Amino acid sequence: MTEPHAAVTGSFVRHEHDSGRAAPVLEASVSTTATPAVPRSLLILAEQTAALYRNTPMVLAGNLLMSTLLVLVLPDAIPRHVTLAWLALVYVKASARFALWLAYRRLKPLPDAARRWARWSAYGSATAGVVWGVGAIVLFVPGQIDFQLLLLFVLIGMGSSAVYALTPYLPVFFAFLLPCIIPAGFVFAIQGDSLHILLAIMIA
Repeated sequence: MTEPHAAVTGSFVRHEHDSGRAAPVLEASVSTTATPAVPRSLLILAEQTAALYRNTPMVLAGNLLMSTLLVLVLPDAIPRHVTLAWLALVYVKASARFALWLAYRRLKPLPDAARRWARWSAYGSATAGVVWGVGAIVLFVPGQIDFQLLLLFVLIGMGSSAVYALTPYLPVFFAFLLPCIIPAGFVFAIQGDSLHILLAIMIA
């Protein structure tokens, strides 16, 4: 429901005095205009978007920590330039999302801008999911089940943390989860043996 507010406008008119000289007199007129209410759905989206951006520092810290530790413990079976290139991609992506978070905090957008900021958050989450999905492929160590399970646990941990951090707005959650998990399931499935197929089913 909207509440009208009054706007006072003034105009000068001339009145004749007994002396014959015209004196300016300000006459006020009152006009009533209505301020449109923000739709309830947009207010809800604004709160969901605010929750996403509140969680962003934690999400980025977790991404950087897990990716760095994972690269440090991987064996030489994966060329070092491959792991470092992937890690650099993680840091570039995190830097871009951190810049977006800073912009959100600085601008403090109004509810009518919530769709735009939620969309940008979804783009950032999708990019992060793709980077981790690529990691599931390039960081897979053939023939070493212990490192394969380590990679799998890290990916599952990333998905679990996304349940807490990104579910305030489900499109952002699925934008991260699907490109992160699906490649891992594919890599494990194509190994062909019963253990890897079982692990692929568990991922799905």
